[in-house]
Amino acid sequence: MPDERSSPIRLVVHRTGDRFDVTDAAAQDPAAAAERPQYLGVAISRRRLSVLFLLLLCAFGILTARAAQLQVFSGEEHRTRAERNRIRMLPTPAVRGVFFDRTGTPLVSNVPSFALTVTAADLPEDATEREQLLTEAAGLAHMDAADLTAAVVEARRTPYVPVTVKSEVVYDDAIRLAVEAERLPGIGVAVDTVRNYAGSPGLVSLGHLFGYVGKITEDAYAAAVPGTYLLNDRIGRSGIEAAFETLLRGRFGTRQVEVDALGREQRIISEQVPVDGASIRLSLDLAAQEKLEQILAAVIRRTGRTRAAAVALDPRDGGVIALVSMPGYDQNLFAGGVSSSTYRALNTDNDRPLFARAISGLYPSGSTIKPLVAAAALEAGVITAQTTVLSTGGIHYGAWFFPDWKAGGHGRTDVRKALAESVNTFFYMIGGGTETFPGLGIDRLSVWLKRFGLGTTTGIELPGEAAGLVPTPEWKERVKGEAWVIGDTYHAAIGQGDVLVTPLQMAVVTQAFANGGTIYAPHLLAAKTGRDGESLTEPKKLAYDFLSPQTLDVVRQGMRQTVTAGSAPSLQTVPVAVAGKTGTAQGRSDRPTHAWFTGFAPYDRPEIVITVLIEEGGEGSSVAVPVAREFLSWYFGPERREPSTEALDGP
Repeated sequence: MPDERSSPIRLVVHRTGDRFDVTDAAAQDPAAAAERPQYLGVAISRRRLSVLFLLLLCAFGILTARAAQLQVFSGEEHRTRAERNRIRMLPTPAVRGVFFDRTGTPLVSNVPSFALTVTAADLPEDATEREQLLTEAAGLAHMDAADLTAAVVEARRTPYVPVTVKSEVVYDDAIRLAVEAERLPGIGVAVDTVRNYAGSPGLVSLGHLFGYVGKITEDAYAAAVPGTYLLNDRIGRSGIEAAFETLLRGRFGTRQVEVDALGREQRIISEQVPVDGASIRLSLDLAAQEKLEQILAAVIRRTGRTRAAAVALDPRDGGVIALVSMPGYDQNLFAGGVSSSTYRALNTDNDRPLFARAISGLYPSGSTIKPLVAAAALEAGVITAQTTVLSTGGIHYGAWFFPDWKAGGHGRTDVRKALAESVNTFFYMIGGGTETFPGLGIDRLSVWLKRFGLGTTTGIELPGEAAGLVPTPEWKERVKGEAWVIGDTYHAAIGQGDVLVTPLQMAVVTQAFANGGTIYAPHLLAAKTGRDGESLTEPKKLAYDFLSPQTLDVVRQGMRQTVTAGSAPSLQTVPVAVAGKTGTAQGRSDRPTHAWFTGFAPYDRPEIVITVLIEEGGEGSSVAVPVAREFLSWYFGPERREPSTEALDGP
């Protein structure tokens, strides 16, 4: 029997159109077909084969083009993204500098706290999953989920940098968040600091001085030098914190870290350490600030008033010893971010506690301007120290009568008596003159007012200072559309009418009479401490040598007589000799007058200038003078004490 494997196979080819069918010849022989194995075949047409080949070729071309696009044309971009996902540059915040008062008492500290952070790039891409994660994180941090979601939207502007979304997270919440963060990608807990400011409980005037730090605004971020601030940085928003921002903030460092797929830190590759902010020493005396506020608060409570201001300067260099505006606010409310309801309550209060009256409040000066007017008249030769005027209760000019404050007048009056008893008639004449007596006139008077610094800011470092107003005929014509008349000059000569000053400006004017004719720019910065040690601030002179010794002596004598024989006799109880000037200024005709006092002590070797304003307080001699008396008695008395620093021991 022949070997089946070697048996020849006969093929039969059938053509049907363009198709060829190949069959085994044995298949047509039923007997042979039964003895041979059967095969199954598929017939593919040439057209189908060509189409299949073209499809495969196109697919291969598309894949090749995509690979080229990803690896060649966009390769650098994708490598950078991949590297960023694995290696990140993270900022390291600098420690914000602190400040001290003139005695070395710390005024602010950085208190450690916890903060909830979000890294937008590490959050789940799925919207539902992301929403669930944020809801859970908000619950753990005890914050509104909507607030967290809104913060995430902003965080996407810097997706690979952790953004603080809540400060001052309480310890228990921070621990829970740190534990749960392992399964909450994009959520983290960072160690942060918040500012804690000095001051005994209830001390509110420091808010205007210290200010506060808050999240940087869009405008400030856009205006800053690139790389100076981070998107969610905190910046000084008011007061000293804003004034000395560049000194206090320092410069943040960077850490190059490797992270895993969930954004968790694995190791530090390199690090650039931050540069901490400088510390600064202020001219401020915390004990004096506390005492002056306590006295001022007691007086306004007793008189039923709510608004007041007081300034204490060192006339030897212009350093601010105390600066009080009432009412005030507790700046610790802003340390970790003030709530909208608290801010709204402060901002809508009729007494405007956020308003720093000492530097921004504008008031008619009243008689506190008279030493300046007297000095101007003496320097201009309008009067001498021996010139006298007969005060009979007022002055007539044409059809008008301008009254003195004392019915019947003060009798024969020279410049010293005019200052001591605040004789309006005398200053009407030397300021505006009469038909027979040439006075300064508004042109010369306005020049002298400006020479003493009125009508412009003093240059104190604090933001928001007002310039005040020195009226002139041109100003009145432009603003009011009215011509200047003699009565306007009379009013300006006694600090009424359109003359407007701040309490700080009047303190600056007074220092010129205290120190012998120099006007220093008031300042808070006494020294700054950096890597090279402490560097002192050089006092800035705004004006000097513009008053003769004779003029200074006469005006000083008149201000001393205000205490010994004039409108402020109660100041004789102060342990040192005091000189000064009272003032009562009419603001609105339907409201009480403002009470003023400005002065200096000791008379022979002045160490301090004090200016007091009680808004709508009444008579300066009966309301403002007691504040100065009690403060100066404490300042030069044996009971003076150093301030408590308990507020710096904790949040």
